[in-house]
Amino acid sequence: MKATHIINIAFAGLILGACASSQTAITKAEPKMATTTTVPAVRCPSPTARWKVPIVPRDARSGPDDALVTIVVFNDFQCPFCARVKTTIDQLRQQYEEQVRVVFKHNPLAFHKNARSAAYAAMAAQEQGKFWAMHDLLFEEQRSWRRSTGVVAYDAMAEKIGLDVDQFKRTLADADRRFRSWVDADQQAAHDVQANGTPSFFINGETLVGAQPLAKFQEVIDRQLAVAQCTVDNGASPANLYTTLMQSAKAWSPFDDVAHTFRLEDRPFLGHDNAPITVVVFTDFQCPYCARIKGLLKTLRTRMPGKIRVVIKQYPLSFHKEALPAARASIAAHRQGRFWSMHDALFAHQTSLTEESIIEFAKTLNLNMTQFLSDFADPTVTAIINEDMADGRRAKLQGTPSLYMNGHRYERMTGDLNVMQRDIERFLVDKQP
Repeated sequence: MKATHIINIAFAGLILGACASSQTAITKAEPKMATTTTVPAVRCPSPTARWKVPIVPRDARSGPDDALVTIVVFNDFQCPFCARVKTTIDQLRQQYEEQVRVVFKHNPLAFHKNARSAAYAAMAAQEQGKFWAMHDLLFEEQRSWRRSTGVVAYDAMAEKIGLDVDQFKRTLADADRRFRSWVDADQQAAHDVQANGTPSFFINGETLVGAQPLAKFQEVIDRQLAVAQCTVDNGASPANLYTTLMQSAKAWSPFDDVAHTFRLEDRPFLGHDNAPITVVVFTDFQCPYCARIKGLLKTLRTRMPGKIRVVIKQYPLSFHKEALPAARASIAAHRQGRFWSMHDALFAHQTSLTEESIIEFAKTLNLNMTQFLSDFADPTVTAIINEDMADGRRAKLQGTPSLYMNGHRYERMTGDLNVMQRDIERFLVDKQP
């Protein structure tokens, strides 16, 4: 199959009645699902696919802990679809009563400027035992506060729902220090189950996205009720039912399970040899997304000093006519210790690359031109490129840029530095011996 760029330009659009994440994707890969298995309950209905959604003590919840069905919702208080679906959730609570509990997680989207402060206001109210009262009022009065600075409106809401307003103000004034890590953890949980927009619902782990009609929720809840009741009838503890169901749920990782090995000898790199993470980058000098990932990795190395070593391998795509000459030029420059200067020059001029311009770049780098031209035409340089491409094909590489962290293909190429940094930090914990 012809190699192609894998690109999914992100958007801040509205899909299925949902506010979508604003992350800009550089590549898109099919998620790798890691699953665990348990012995299935006898004669129970076949369960649908479940996502492993953790519930932690600080999560606001409504309904009994031993409810047969748990609905985890990732919400954004400034999202109009989240406000719209609130009525549906209220109807479900009334219909199913003790059979259902609702667990709230925060996912304030970046393009909603007041969403994070609204989340903080709800958390400040939660400290006084009135999360759901603030939750309801934030959605009911969304139009009045979403375009303002929010703070004055939050104070008025706190008074309306009977909070100690002075305490609320003090908490809110210190909210970023106290609550940021909580919201960040919820957003990481959203990323881990591919909840990239709001509202996103996980009904005993079965996903439902957007402000769907009541009948759609009922369909999923009724299906999950049957499985849950059968699971309890077969001996599961009602108090631990959700935990039991999550044992067979799938967990997505941004890193492929398989660790590939690559030939890295004499390949250009940045960073320390003993860095805990080696990022192997397969690149094409005419690929615009490769140019973008270059800047992301540079910033990540600054943010995580000593943690990352970046190694470059060549993967010039056949439909980029000047990609192969550019790759040869970069290796020829590498033989004179000037790879990164040539690397930057090639990306800076990638829309106007020709063999003649590439040679002119070499002249500006004060290279020994006799040696450069000899290396540029040297068959052993082409052999190095062929070795890199063979490594990429063995690792099932399909496009550029492709990143492998300690050999594991990185599949969440969103272009969001914070997400990538969190993924690497978790990789350091989860993948290291």
